[in-house]
Amino acid sequence: MAESIRETPLYLRTCVLYEFLEKKSVFDAYKNFCRKLGDSAMDYAEFEFWFLRFSQGKFDLNHDRSLDPKSHSFTDLLVPKIVEKLIENVELNERMTLRNVCKTFRNVIDNSAQYFKTISISATGSAIELELDNHPIQYTRNCQKSFCDLAVILSYSNLKLERLEIREIDEKIMKRLWAKLDTLNQKIHVESAFIQYETTMEETNILKYLEPGTLKTITLDNRIANQTRPVHPDVVMEALDRVIELEQYKQAEMLHVWPNCCQESFSILGFLNCPRLTFHFYKHHNKRLGVMLLKIVRSTEMKFVILKTQVDSKFGSAKDYLIRNGGEVSDPNRPNVIRVPIKKSNDFFEVQLNSLEIRIERKSF
Repeated sequence: MAESIRETPLYLRTCVLYEFLEKKSVFDAYKNFCRKLGDSAMDYAEFEFWFLRFSQGKFDLNHDRSLDPKSHSFTDLLVPKIVEKLIENVELNERMTLRNVCKTFRNVIDNSAQYFKTISISATGSAIELELDNHPIQYTRNCQKSFCDLAVILSYSNLKLERLEIREIDEKIMKRLWAKLDTLNQKIHVESAFIQYETTMEETNILKYLEPGTLKTITLDNRIANQTRPVHPDVVMEALDRVIELEQYKQAEMLHVWPNCCQESFSILGFLNCPRLTFHFYKHHNKRLGVMLLKIVRSTEMKFVILKTQVDSKFGSAKDYLIRNGGEVSDPNRPNVIRVPIKKSNDFFEVQLNSLEIRIERKSF
């Protein structure tokens, strides 16, 4: 509905008339107008023209402005150098509002755009927050404005992000975010994506908007770890199958996964189709570690896997478990390196066991 209004001048003028009849000041009326239809629906100069006509008792919505005598407005007096001075010390959220005043402001602000290194997005039912290089901007009521501002920033041709973060986002708001990102005419240039996810990993849809090849690392962080209701491996695998089919994943160097649960309650099964990934655990549990490693080396898809831990871990029983199931120590000088042959192939998995990191790599004899 709002989209059809924004695309029809007569409907927009009717909305201006409605705001006028509410007996507000022109500035308050314009703010309310933007809150309902978005900042890009009509710039301030156009809104003010129709508002002032109505205040003079002129209610012809089909009036042709081209027939009016040429008049000079305040914006006609603005030259880029003056505008640059005006916005020099203006906060980012105020800049985004000023973009909608007139074309002069918009052009100067866009040409002097700040290029950020990190953008973080979070959205709950009460507020949406954009954090740009540690400068937070909160939108407590206007979801549309927040996404319009974000789209403007992401559309700058010279924007080269180092990190994009998708944090807690409500499902309904998430769908509106994807709809806004669909309007971008370019992929987002970013080197690292950090994505907090829940059960279905719907948040990973952000990946399709990122530039393949530029994206080097993808991090999936389980936002809500619930050991009493573990996610079924099939649900995780279905979500990850969507990810690994993306060109963004295929050209990335590594997928990092933070399960945020103990290794005992974590299931590797949902991840067995991912060729390259790194798991981050707080610590390894020796009794279950061998079982997890055996599932990895029996995967037909995995090529390179790293298991990291923050606490020194023992792996004696895990090593013995691999040896009992076909592994061997091929070099006496490297007793913590296990070689596990892959059946019906000339390949093997090399498992390097260290206290803080285990590396599993598929190699050829």
